[in-house]
Amino acid sequence: MTGRPSRSAGAAARPGWAPRRVAHSHSGVQSYVYLVVRGGEFLGSVHIPVQDLNHVLGLDLPEGDEKAGPAVSAHRNQLVRYVADHLMVGDLETGWQLEFGRDRVLTSAHGTYAILEFRVAERFTGFPSEVVVGYDGIMHAHADRTATVIVKTERGWGSFRRAPEIARTFSSENTRHIFPVRAETFGGDVTGTAAVMGRRLVKKGRGLVRRLTSSGR
Repeated sequence: MTGRPSRSAGAAARPGWAPRRVAHSHSGVQSYVYLVVRGGEFLGSVHIPVQDLNHVLGLDLPEGDEKAGPAVSAHRNQLVRYVADHLMVGDLETGWQLEFGRDRVLTSAHGTYAILEFRVAERFTGFPSEVVVGYDGIMHAHADRTATVIVKTERGWGSFRRAPEIARTFSSENTRHIFPVRAETFGGDVTGTAAVMGRRLVKKGRGLVRRLTSSGR
């Protein structure tokens, strides 16, 4: 993937994000990209099967948490460069700068995954109207491979298209997805968020009045 600004290969000043207890859903033949909006920030992680990394990077990463963890950390720089070359998070005009956080591994019933956390380093003056996620990792070398992107918002930070979590599939023929963002999703816009919260309180208040009126009849 090309046409994006350079990304930091060093450790992030602040951590990225990875979901808990996802091993059961990892197929062993797919990569996974997670992106979450938390407190006005975009945080995420990329999960790639170590066997696929061995093929595309010419490595010999072992399976299993105990052996794979130190091996992945030893090849961290290669992993960061690879993810930076094949992952894009941005808007319709450009990719945003990413900073990479910790690396670790996760072993599922179908194999071991290398995980690299990241965060968007951009500073926003207002919320973006769309978030674009592009990814062609592994698929550029294995056209039969796919990847899943999951975007979500933390509780209290709105949603994408009124859903707290959305999953989409990447393929060699479809390496980009666009996610429209509702105003209250982005917590950096305090005024907008407060207005949304106010509307919700008014709505709840009206419902309470209706219930009290009905019970008094």
